[in-house]
Amino acid sequence: MRIHKLLLLILFLLTISAVTATEKYPTIFDEDFTLYYNVSNRTRGFPVYKISVICPGKICMEGDRILFNVTMYNYGDKYFEIFSIWLVNAENGYNITGYDKSTIFVDPDDQLTILLNATLPELESAWNLTYYPCIRIALPKDHREYRSKYGLERTICPNEVFSTLIAECNTSLMCLMDEKCEAYDCKKLDCSDCQYIENHNCYSYECCKPEDCAYNETCFDHKCEQFSCKFYEHIENHECTVLYCDADELYINHRCIKLNCSYDEYVDNHRCRKLECKENEVIGNHSCVQLKCAFDEVAINHQCQKLNCKDNEAIVDHNCEPLECNFYEYSKNHKCHIDYIFIKNFSMEFVIWIMIILFIYLIEHIYRKRHPKGKEKGIV
Repeated sequence: MRIHKLLLLILFLLTISAVTATEKYPTIFDEDFTLYYNVSNRTRGFPVYKISVICPGKICMEGDRILFNVTMYNYGDKYFEIFSIWLVNAENGYNITGYDKSTIFVDPDDQLTILLNATLPELESAWNLTYYPCIRIALPKDHREYRSKYGLERTICPNEVFSTLIAECNTSLMCLMDEKCEAYDCKKLDCSDCQYIENHNCYSYECCKPEDCAYNETCFDHKCEQFSCKFYEHIENHECTVLYCDADELYINHRCIKLNCSYDEYVDNHRCRKLECKENEVIGNHSCVQLKCAFDEVAINHQCQKLNCKDNEAIVDHNCEPLECNFYEYSKNHKCHIDYIFIKNFSMEFVIWIMIILFIYLIEHIYRKRHPKGKEKGIV
């Protein structure tokens, strides 16, 4: 299919080039001159020119140094006298190459081949070089009619246009970086968004988005790069996301795992820690529980033990404390008791002293009444 399209394109270019050449350089093969030397009733239709091209490679490339084999045929009965031959680019009218070193003679019923060197020009139309030959010949002396009309010499440029396939490339190295050589033509590469150009080819990137990578990788600069999360994070949508574990859960392998603390441990900030219970506490359900000792017991080494208080000590808040009895009390069995004997003796002594004091007062009072002057002296 591609070759078919290429041939159609070449045919189209040939048609355009032929028209252009005819417009710029009208042929001299008119009604009154049909190249007397090689066109007659018996030779009409035979080729006047034959051109072949020799290229260095299998196909001609732009910039190649090539050879044009130009063969002239003489089917007439007189010899040719040729002054110069040249090839003209049908697209722009510029000469491609030519020969004008010395006069060439072509005998009747003979042919002449001339080799013309040329460097292929850069083409305005890709794939095809269109050209036509021109020849300057001497008109024979016995053709006075032609000499009187055209002169002693005449240039002949027939309207036949030749074509040579010229390749823009035969390897991608001859194309731009973003082009590839296909059917001897540099074609623009049509890479996708997730591809890059290297060595004139489209190559896919390792990745263009995180989803193109493994679950623990992300796409950075079109490459999958592995990443690691912190212990309190897990991977979600190719990125690290914070885990929200409960207080009794532990972060293990980026997951929340229930803690299995021993009986003497408690949960603290996602870890098991040893309980440090007080003397009046015991371990219960991974926590310290206060002992409920009796009033006469004390917590020692996480156990309730009986208090051994002295008689003059009382049990206060599970401790032995000295009794503070009044002067009329005495301590016994960890309590203060009223000392009735003491009170009785004290009361009797108090009454006796009162009576003594009253007796002294009465004596003094009686003495003062009987001895008034004695008041100045005073009675002690």
